[in-house]
Amino acid sequence: MKDFYSIFRLGVEVEGEFINCPESDDRIAEIKEDGSLDDRHGGYLREVVSPIITDEGKEVAFIDYFRDLTVNDALSIPAFAYQNNTAGTHIHVSFQDKPDEMLLVFDTKRFARFFFKKYKKEFGKSVKFMQRLSNNYCNRLERLATVADEYYHREKASGSERYNWLNTTGILSGQNKGIEFRIFPHLQTAEGLDEVIQFIKKVVGDYYHQSTTQKELKMLELVPFARDGGTLTVTPFTTDAIRRLPLTTKIILLSVTGENHVLTDRSVVGQACIIIGALLKKYQSLTSKTI
Repeated sequence: MKDFYSIFRLGVEVEGEFINCPESDDRIAEIKEDGSLDDRHGGYLREVVSPIITDEGKEVAFIDYFRDLTVNDALSIPAFAYQNNTAGTHIHVSFQDKPDEMLLVFDTKRFARFFFKKYKKEFGKSVKFMQRLSNNYCNRLERLATVADEYYHREKASGSERYNWLNTTGILSGQNKGIEFRIFPHLQTAEGLDEVIQFIKKVVGDYYHQSTTQKELKMLELVPFARDGGTLTVTPFTTDAIRRLPLTTKIILLSVTGENHVLTDRSVVGQACIIIGALLKKYQSLTSKTI
């Protein structure tokens, strides 16, 4: 997607059991020790974190960092890390010039279907990629095909908050980390990392440009989001305003946010917010008086 960085920016976290110890480079990569990984080969258990990637140059520099880490004769293939399925690769996506809450347009049943169809087509022949579909740390929602759209937020609540395949806690808690894709496995080569990054850019970009997605973004713009100490809410809704809202809107709003209207990864996702926005548009003349 040629215009990806005119709309989005990326952050990449590569966990691994590295053959050689990676070193921090202020311009390209930050190195962190990672206690969540198991030692399988006596290597270096580290997480390599990119800076915010806003253009092709920064993307190439980050991938080249792993080319420089690559060892040609340690394994059967040139690689920078050992095989270790306790590690994973996380990709953060945020907008260049839209507020974080607009990223909830990706937190829907429709995007889950779209993403997993593309994921299986791209990586279906790779055992380690397919094994991630049942990984406890990135719960998938493939059974969404049998779930009604308006109940998507309840299905997502069945997973631990930050370990869903699509983590939205960075939006909802005000961490300014965008959405996080947690579905990708450990990587061992710079070429593999490049493939994952290009996959995310294409899937996110293609979905964003769909006419339905653009309509859903307009619905999200109607939702009265606010921040309470960083936490995303749907205020200002007064008690009186809640009472006067259309019944369907009120039921959805209260069922996913509770009386304090705080949004959490367990209790609400973009699916519910888009429905709320659509209903508020339908009843715009009423809500303009009550909100």
